[in-house]
Amino acid sequence: MKAVIINEFGGPEKLIYTDVEKPVPGPKDILVRNEAIGVGKPEYLVRTGVYPYLAKQPPGLILGNECGGIVEEVGSEVTGFVPGDKVWVLHTPGYGAYAEY
Repeated sequence: MKAVIINEFGGPEKLIYTDVEKPVPGPKDILVRNEAIGVGKPEYLVRTGVYPYLAKQPPGLILGNECGGIVEEVGSEVTGFVPGDKVWVLHTPGYGAYAEY
């Protein structure tokens, strides 16, 4: 799947559009096929290295903390969501949503 990652902090030139592994949902997770992705101040702060708790993240960090889409898969312990549901997702501050899933 396609995603926008960073391998080092800096300006927008540090954004890399690339292929990454499609996530596999764990027992308590849902997998969302993104249809819309929010771009806001948290992404800027993460990308520039202002959020120090993300400073030790490994290369390949996927940015983005909000998205909307369709539930593709649900984990074995998930209740309340089924494939096909429309959802809005707020990720951990600053990362995870700049991807197809």
